[in-house]
Amino acid sequence: MLKIIFFADAHLGAKPYGLEEKRKDIYETFLNFLKYCKKSNPDLIIIAGDLFDSNETDQQTNLIASALAQFKDKIFFCNGNHDPELNYFMKLLGVNTSHIREIKLEKSKEPLFFIRLDYHNDHQELRNKIFKIRKDYGQGRTILVSHFNLKDKMPFLKSKQNYISYTDLRNFKFVMGGHIHNNFIYKNIAMPGSLERLDITNILDRGFYELEITDIGKIANIKFKIIETRRIIIGDNFGLIKKDITILNQLGKKKPIVFFTGNLDNIHGVELFNLKDKCLLFEVRKDKEKNKIITTIDETVNNKLSSTVIKDQVESHFKKRKVDKELINFISSTWGDKKSLESNLDEWIKIDA
Repeated sequence: MLKIIFFADAHLGAKPYGLEEKRKDIYETFLNFLKYCKKSNPDLIIIAGDLFDSNETDQQTNLIASALAQFKDKIFFCNGNHDPELNYFMKLLGVNTSHIREIKLEKSKEPLFFIRLDYHNDHQELRNKIFKIRKDYGQGRTILVSHFNLKDKMPFLKSKQNYISYTDLRNFKFVMGGHIHNNFIYKNIAMPGSLERLDITNILDRGFYELEITDIGKIANIKFKIIETRRIIIGDNFGLIKKDITILNQLGKKKPIVFFTGNLDNIHGVELFNLKDKCLLFEVRKDKEKNKIITTIDETVNNKLSSTVIKDQVESHFKKRKVDKELINFISSTWGDKKSLESNLDEWIKIDA
């Protein structure tokens, strides 16, 4: 029996929407995933590309990724479009970077081949390599590990140079793929999606696949293992959104990610301001020129708060303190400049006896 853990698209080092909290989420989720691997003790750990978000990695990202070294003899991987030079890092960890791994199962007459196929911009080139793998190794006893655009999940792709289809992958023993960030499994193809939520489209649960291959070469006990991540709330009913946020906060969950699709002009700035510490808030709006949904980080809240609203908020917040007009003017003029505000605020506040 061969026990395998299979994941993809960790995107270590990414900073979705420019939020440092999301960057930390990605690190934390990855380390929790490795803890599970250590406990589960699989025979193989498959990485289907995009371990990193970029080849330009910082020291912290490299340090966290280096935790993979404890599994160096078990790792089999392919390069993704975000980390085409993953080979170099894996060599530093002592991982075998061969494109082929042959495994002989106890009761099977023929070996099982794990073959990696790195991402390539020209998917016609990938298609040609797939054809050669079938010819050289026999598709019925080959597990393909690759990173690619899948036509059936990306119907907007029109040219065969831009995608691989189900038809191209037929009859392999199994295909472990990366690049699609929501998990799915169809016939002999599985993609686990990204370990963490990277954008508004990552609605499905996050996680990875755990599976077994029997001694006769049969794929068995395929399970999608869920990793708990921040909840996503999408909607235009601000009242319901506030209730959901309150419930999650009371349960001690991480601050949810809120994509508000309604009209912010109808909501008082102070209400938005009061949510800033309870959720990661985004405005979602339609870009008429590009005809697609875009997201705006919650700095929109700061832009929405006028001087008058700020004044009201300051008076309310410091109602138990002696506040003069000069303080209010100071707060208004330095709004959004946290460093300036913090360095000078103490001079303006006189605590009541």
